[in-house]
Amino acid sequence: MAPPMRVILGLWASLVAAKELKGRRVSTCASVAKRCLARCELEGAEYLTRHSDGYSHKQLGRCLDFCEENMCPGRVEPTSWAAPDATKPKLDPAETTARAAGRAARARFVAVPSKGGGAVVLSWRRLARDGPSPSYEVRRRTRGGAFEVLATVPTTYFADAADPNKSYDYVVAATAGALAGAPSRRARVAAGAKARAYVELAPSDAAMNATGRPKIPVVSNALFADVDGDGEVEAVVWHQTGSDADGSKRYGISAVWLDGSGLVRAYDNDLGHPVQAATDKGWVNVESPKGVALKQAPGGETSLWSRPRAAGDVDGDGREEIWTVARNDRGACEYVLLKDESTKKHPKRHLAKVASVPSPYPLCDGADNSRHDAFVAALDGDASRVSLGVMGGRHEPWRAFVFDFRDGKLAPRWDAGGGTATERGGTAAMANGQTSHNVAVVDVDCDGRDEILAGATVLDDDGSVLWDANAWFGASAHVDGQVVDDIDPASPGAEVLLFSETGPEWGLYRAADGFPLVERAGPEFHLQWNLAVNVSGGPGLDVVGTFGGHFVTGGFAYDVARRKTKAYPFGAWPREAHNWYPIDWDVGHETAFFGYHTPARRRRAAAVSAADEQRPRVFGRGGKLLAEINGDGDGVVLRAVSNAVDVVGDHREEVVVQMVDGSVRAYLNVDPLATPPEPTKLEDPHYRRFLAHGAYPSHVAALGVGTCDNLKPSPATTDRAYDARLARTSADLDAASGPP
Repeated sequence: MAPPMRVILGLWASLVAAKELKGRRVSTCASVAKRCLARCELEGAEYLTRHSDGYSHKQLGRCLDFCEENMCPGRVEPTSWAAPDATKPKLDPAETTARAAGRAARARFVAVPSKGGGAVVLSWRRLARDGPSPSYEVRRRTRGGAFEVLATVPTTYFADAADPNKSYDYVVAATAGALAGAPSRRARVAAGAKARAYVELAPSDAAMNATGRPKIPVVSNALFADVDGDGEVEAVVWHQTGSDADGSKRYGISAVWLDGSGLVRAYDNDLGHPVQAATDKGWVNVESPKGVALKQAPGGETSLWSRPRAAGDVDGDGREEIWTVARNDRGACEYVLLKDESTKKHPKRHLAKVASVPSPYPLCDGADNSRHDAFVAALDGDASRVSLGVMGGRHEPWRAFVFDFRDGKLAPRWDAGGGTATERGGTAAMANGQTSHNVAVVDVDCDGRDEILAGATVLDDDGSVLWDANAWFGASAHVDGQVVDDIDPASPGAEVLLFSETGPEWGLYRAADGFPLVERAGPEFHLQWNLAVNVSGGPGLDVVGTFGGHFVTGGFAYDVARRKTKAYPFGAWPREAHNWYPIDWDVGHETAFFGYHTPARRRRAAAVSAADEQRPRVFGRGGKLLAEINGDGDGVVLRAVSNAVDVVGDHREEVVVQMVDGSVRAYLNVDPLATPPEPTKLEDPHYRRFLAHGAYPSHVAALGVGTCDNLKPSPATTDRAYDARLARTSADLDAASGPP
């Protein structure tokens, strides 16, 4: 298949430049000279998509100099694949994760009509407290009557062949465990209810206005945390709160209750950082090279790139505090810790600042807030009392700062940064010179304490370097994002997937020690968003990625089980990395995609307006369309998909969206459960860290509670290749209707 013309021109230009360079330059590291030439040819092709002034021999020379300096084995510290430090005391995973995510409530119990009608589908949470082999009583009553037991089932799913002309109340109760016999909150189905596969999490603007309360803010790019300790997660969002007399905009952070009430508790912290200009439809221009505009949904920029925030329980009271940025009384910006101080006696109190610390990085007006990231981590093994962190640098030498909240104050714990080295077992690990767009927090070495994953560097709980991926990515590489999941079926436990913005490289590594399982190169520069999902139908997950940066020019799929790569024709799938994500739609970890449908090769300058382009879709194995969210006759989805969240709690994830009328809905899978599900993902500490972390792009799966298989032996072989001949033309990609 012929590569796109722009790639041919780019390669031709770089080859011409290479010919001009011949005799003027001597390689400083012969072992990587061939790889660096291929890498710089791809950079030349990428350059021509953004500029029209050609790619000169001087540019190629600078690229080769940097590449050889960055990639030369003598200048890149070797990665240590030795076993984790045996002298370091380990904590019991069952003990340290028991309180990791709080105690999820049984409250989320839903009843929706089945597909095609004729039955009411009931879905509810399985909690760890229900025991290892739970069963549940499903009870029903006709409105005004008494509850009767319909069935006792081993799953968290039941379809009731109910009379559509009657109204019903349902409850469910576990038959064993700590909550045996205690009924859930009632779920109600009214007579003649229209078929719908969603739960309303927050009401419409009109409904809020009728109660005298402000409307729900835009919830795109929300993080999800239990800020009031009731066992349910709230959506934590940044939004504009008003304007000052001089016309400057004011911003605040709010927690939106997803229990149907739409109650909003806010903190107006006036960050003061301007947002980019919006289009007439409210969509934001993120980039516009050569007259082509990349669009992002309303509210996206204000929270995605420039609003560092995370959440976690810092004081052990069961409420997750919000860790973010704010302007203080003197007008300076700082990192603050916000707490929901509402009680039953004072239910309307707002979020309050309980502690603050000067930011180690510039904040607010004139500062690039997207160059640092907030995170929380259980560094002592007690996940009910997390530490707070700030990591910054990304495209430049970085540093991470960690604080503990003790006695009402934030005290420094440790700091670490790029270029630092750690000696373990006679080998060295070196912190990469750049970091990622996000931080992932996972206990990778099974010692009961969290590690900090920052691109090609993994920091141990004490700030030392646990392992690095410099041998493949180079000593200074910006890894755009990272994924932590059980990806490779031949390797027990979790793996870490990394992909580079500053090159075509991506890699799959054992989480515990960084051993490279797969190291390959994509067809072009700037791998924007790689996911671990299942498109092949085989065992484990596949790596599916895009290349060409924000303006995606193509994709690839790597079958991890078979160690094979193919060009991936996305067809009707969304191309832009902002708009496609993993979602565990089916129990059994059959992961799929969801996002905005984009039939055109790329969004252009005109605002998105067609209803068909605004409907999230869920795709399963083999590219099968599993669900299409069309608003159920109430209008199309206007605002960006917030996330995939196990908000119902049956271990499947729901698509959380906001409608044109401002209401927030969770669309769920109403297909039967074939086997009993695991306890709700909301009780998994890794998943909760991911939900309560506002950054782009990353994904951390529910990896299990009380167990850690990362240290089990796996095949010590590496699939390594530098192949840049997989590109397809845009016509090929647009004509394709599914995966290969």
